[in-house]
Amino acid sequence: MEERNKAMILKANEELLNKGNTAFADEAFEADYTFPGYQEKGPALIKAFVNDLKKAFPDLQYKVDLVTTEGNMVAWRRTHTATHKADYLGYKATGKSLTWQEYGITRFSDNGKISEEWGASDFDINIQRASGVEGVYEYFGETKGMTILRNGQFIFLNGPSNGSQPIIGQGGTYTIEGDKIVHTFRFSTNPKLVGTSFYWKVKSWSGDTVSFATYDTKGSPTGEGRALRVSY
Repeated sequence: MEERNKAMILKANEELLNKGNTAFADEAFEADYTFPGYQEKGPALIKAFVNDLKKAFPDLQYKVDLVTTEGNMVAWRRTHTATHKADYLGYKATGKSLTWQEYGITRFSDNGKISEEWGASDFDINIQRASGVEGVYEYFGETKGMTILRNGQFIFLNGPSNGSQPIIGQGGTYTIEGDKIVHTFRFSTNPKLVGTSFYWKVKSWSGDTVSFATYDTKGSPTGEGRALRVSY
C-alpha cells in the first residue's frame, strides 16, 4: 500500500503539473477530496488549481524532492521554478522567475485515491519579494545614494553622481496605487518639499535591478533612473 501511494503522488505531479492533464484528477482524487481554505471539493478543486497555476506560470518546472510514506499517509516536498506571466492569487504578474517550495501531507482512502491534504508553502514570501518594492536600494548612473522603503515609510539620501549638488535627505510615507508608487514628503533638508508629493513607476526589473521613471503630481515625467536592491 505504501509503495502504491508513493507512486500515485509521483504520477499525479507528472500528469497534472508537467503534462497539464487535468482529467487525471478524476482518477487520482476522491469526489469529496478536501484541502483547508478551499470551499470547493473533489477533482474540480484540483482542476481549477492546476489551470490557474499553469496560466500564471506557463513554463512551470517542478521537482519532487522528498516522499515519505507511513500507512495511508504520505509526506512530500516539491520545488517549483517558473516565470510569473499572469495574475495569480491576487498578485499582479511580475514577469520574474520565481522559485518556491510546497510541503504536503496526503491521506489516501483504502481504494488508493487521494482523499484529504494539508500543506504549507513559501510562495507568498517569494512572490512578495518579486512583486513588492520594499527593501534597501543603491542608486547607480546619474544619481548616487540610497533609499529605504519599509511598511509604507521611506527615506531618501541621494544626489547627482558628478557631485554638482550635495546629497539631500528626505523622508515620509508612500502608498501603492495600481502601477504607481506615490511618495509624500514629511521632512526634507529642502523645507520647500515638505508636504509635496511625486510618484514613480517601474519600467523594468532585471534580477534585483530596477529601472524607473518619476513623475510630478500632474503626471508629467520628471526623470529616470536605476537602482539595485541590496536587501529586503
